[in-house]
Amino acid sequence: MNKVSGIYGIRSISHPERVYIGSAINIRRRFSEHRSKLSLNKHGSPKLQHHYNKYGLNDLIFEIIVKCEKQDLIKTEQVFINLYRPWFNICITAGNRLGMRHTEKTKAQIRLAKSNISQETIEKIRKAALNRSPESRKRMGAAQLGNKNGRRKMTINTETGIFYDTIKEAAESANINHRTLELRLSGKLKNKTKFALV
Repeated sequence: MNKVSGIYGIRSISHPERVYIGSAINIRRRFSEHRSKLSLNKHGSPKLQHHYNKYGLNDLIFEIIVKCEKQDLIKTEQVFINLYRPWFNICITAGNRLGMRHTEKTKAQIRLAKSNISQETIEKIRKAALNRSPESRKRMGAAQLGNKNGRRKMTINTETGIFYDTIKEAAESANINHRTLELRLSGKLKNKTKFALV
């Protein structure tokens, strides 16, 4: 694997609902850092460290979720943290390191990165979300595949890359009637919106 920038996951084989989401300019190097810290019993995630201590390295799969440019890393990582709700992560905010103080310049860069995301990266996010593993689909199914009124379906804003757990939440974010949006997303009306079902 050459130097790859993007979003990665660390997933348990025995407990596929347990996932860690991260981002790196060089994913290969970051994987090595994770393995090293785990072997030294010094990983930043107590949950991941405990899991490693109990089940070993062979129970963990290190995988690239989506490749993206350096300037899109934080925003894209946040999208996937929101999507997977990763069990191993101790922080649910991308770009945040507990106990670490950022300079004002770094904070400004993080804010900028969170507010801008390329169209190419949004399409990669959408494709990655559509190609989730059967395990993650099963884990997330109850929350996303539909409630009794059929409107609890995960929706993505294709312009911003933001995911919504329900069509109603997506509609409210854009001041659209949720029933109209549901008809557009189901194909019963022409979809002139920036939303798509995942």
